[in-house]
Amino acid sequence: MQFLNNTYAQSSINILGYAGNNYNSAFRLNSLETNPGNYSNTNDWELNVLFGGTVSGKSSSNIYTLSLAKTISRHNLYSRYTPGFEKNFVFNTGTTILLSDTEEIETTLKTTLQYKEKFGFGYSYKFSSNFSAGFSVRYFDQKFTEETAVPVFTDSLNSIITQTEVESKNYWRGDIGINYNPAANLLLNLSSINLFTLKENTGSENIYEMNVEKGALIGLSYSPYKYLNFHSSYETTGGITGGFNLATEMFDGSLTAGISLIHDKDIDNTIAGIIPVLNYSTGLFSLTLSGIKYFTSDSQNLLSSFLDKRFKSIINNKYSEDKIFLGINFALSFKKKKSADLIEVEIKKEIFPTMGDIYLNEPFAVGKVTNITDKPVIVKPSSLISNLSDEIIFSPDVTISAGDTVLVPFYTIINNNLSSGRREISQANFYVTVINGEPDDEIQKPVLINNYNSWDGKVINLRYFVYKDLSFAAGYAKNILTRQKENILSVQSSLSIFKKIEVLFNHFVKEMIYVSDPRSSVEYVQFPSETINVKGGDCDDLSVGFASLLESIGIETAFVDYKSKAGISHVNLLINTGLAPMEAHLITINDKKYFVREDKNGNDQVWIPVEMTSLTDFETGWSLGSEKFYKEAVENFGLAKNEVEIIDVN
Repeated sequence: MQFLNNTYAQSSINILGYAGNNYNSAFRLNSLETNPGNYSNTNDWELNVLFGGTVSGKSSSNIYTLSLAKTISRHNLYSRYTPGFEKNFVFNTGTTILLSDTEEIETTLKTTLQYKEKFGFGYSYKFSSNFSAGFSVRYFDQKFTEETAVPVFTDSLNSIITQTEVESKNYWRGDIGINYNPAANLLLNLSSINLFTLKENTGSENIYEMNVEKGALIGLSYSPYKYLNFHSSYETTGGITGGFNLATEMFDGSLTAGISLIHDKDIDNTIAGIIPVLNYSTGLFSLTLSGIKYFTSDSQNLLSSFLDKRFKSIINNKYSEDKIFLGINFALSFKKKKSADLIEVEIKKEIFPTMGDIYLNEPFAVGKVTNITDKPVIVKPSSLISNLSDEIIFSPDVTISAGDTVLVPFYTIINNNLSSGRREISQANFYVTVINGEPDDEIQKPVLINNYNSWDGKVINLRYFVYKDLSFAAGYAKNILTRQKENILSVQSSLSIFKKIEVLFNHFVKEMIYVSDPRSSVEYVQFPSETINVKGGDCDDLSVGFASLLESIGIETAFVDYKSKAGISHVNLLINTGLAPMEAHLITINDKKYFVREDKNGNDQVWIPVEMTSLTDFETGWSLGSEKFYKEAVENFGLAKNEVEIIDVN
């Protein structure tokens, strides 16, 4: 038997030695031979060139494959041209003929068999971070040339001549496969072998055609720790492969060395061959040096020996010779390598525009983010809420260990120049970025944006409404106090603040009426300017309005939250008179009408409760407020039971 050219095709054995680039996700894990599901970690584009040749005395070398892959979102496309996937056999049939009786010329008839894979392509879809499925299609060309003896009879001479018959049997082969990662260090795959074959040349079957027996391939890859990987595969058609790889980090890349053993039921030896491999990978390229050493060969040159077991695998058969390969991969990424997955986002808070400062300290959403690399990464979370902010808002960086999943908070800043006239659902875009540039991942979620008068019902957040119109309140208060200057100056200096409270209260409430909130699913709070202009409101509006007047001229206030088991609260004001406890007698001898507490500087001072809904005069509002406060907060132990809460405005 004479080998004219010896290369490989149609086999589940990986001629790149299963190095797999497991430590560099910029490249495909393997080829169509072991990956009909077309599983890939290609980030963008990838170009691969595979060189190879025999190591026998009749050595040859050429380009085996030239392939190109492209990832678009969850889709992966792969195509390859395979000029080197070809195997030719020239057999002596065992028949010798005498061409001429007179010249006694003998010749031995030959049969030439040629098997080629011309090209292939694949497609896969990534359903999730740990599951993908796809298919591959390859085109094969088979050509069979036979020499036969034909007798020729003439009047003067009888002789035998040779005649050549050529037949082609071309076909398409298609397979499907799935790949599943039940854990970060475990990869399972299941794929078909010769799921379908579509022949171009109809007619009777040729005995030389490759065996396209249907079967399945089951593969397993397991890494007990970062730099060690075990792999194995089983073909129902009789092939078994197993081996391991060891890797180490080197020069900003990884160096992998491994070995695999192969077995085939059609080869007598238990171990048909061995595949050593050495691979070096970085984020930009990958070099793989591998080979196949066979432990068996058949030197018989008779066609009958070849036909004993129908030819089915070009890479792994009893005629194969030792090979050496060099594979070069280039990652042609025009987008950055993905380092983090944003798995999901949970909206924690509705957006209340007036209470914007809340979202600087408390996240309005929390995302679940996974570091998909083998090194710690610093994730930069950011978000953009349409109709609320005109730019992306970045949240504090979060460091995530290799392979970990953590909760990442998203904060936001509200642009006060944007209008929010009505309650609406808007779209929020959430991003996670590891390196400056394009985000690694993003998710869009709906978020409810309330209008500027909406309130979340928490008394502590009424302070934002107090300060919304502070400049208006300051002008309004100063105008009143200026007109009452003589009245204020008529009292001793220690009572100046108390007198200002009285003057402002009487002027504020004289034209007010009590008006409850409109029916709605959220609380509605008027700004101080709105309350003064419409001349009315409920306890929230009146407390906010009067607190704004006092705070604008430097008088401390606090909200008194009378909580109800029914969920309906009542709000009053507690106002700092600026008097020391020993000076309380200057305004009252009734110790139930005031409350001693610290001011913002830590000094004990006299505070008076005021009922803002009395809408009569200061003395009445103070009396009603102090009566309610003493009963609910002191006698009934409301402050101790947290049924009454005092919340400073500033």
